Amino acid sequence: MSINTTENPWGLTERQVNTLRATISLGSRKQAARVMGLSTHTVADHLRDAKRKIGRGSRSYYLIAFDRW
Repeated sequence: MSINTTENPWGLTERQVNTLRATISLGSRKQAARVMGLSTHTVADHLRDAKRKIGRGSRSYYLIAFDRW
């Protein structure tokens, strides 16, 4: 999946997008990690990096902002 900057205003990587989507749909990092075949630490790293790119402080804000995107 190629991520277009028009569609991806924050410049997220494909892995960050997939991790955010899995976390939103499954409700937790632990579940996202299990489904994606990653460690919870790797999922946390992807979410941390995505949060930095989105540029807001709270986890709930960036999950809601991404979900609306």
